[in-house]
Amino acid sequence: MKDVTHLLICDVSVRERAAKGVMVRKDTSIDTQVSDAGSSQQRVSVMTDREKYCTRIVKTANQANLKLEDAQSTMFDETANAMSGFFQGRL
Repeated sequence: MKDVTHLLICDVSVRERAAKGVMVRKDTSIDTQVSDAGSSQQRVSVMTDREKYCTRIVKTANQANLKLEDAQSTMFDETANAMSGFFQGRL
């Protein structure tokens, strides 16, 4: 008997248009160590009419002698269910 774990990782990025007349500002900051004695800093601001949401969904299946084919359907269904939750109340 062998203990088997399957892992599904799904990175999700959703963009939606902001309400009419609303602009969204995205600020990005990048700090880089150039050498032992120096560093570089960069700051960028972007205005857009889109909002962006990012998340990661992680599903695991663990069972003795578990085959991927047996776990895959349930893991996909649970991932789809988690993704559908992002849109509830938005339509």
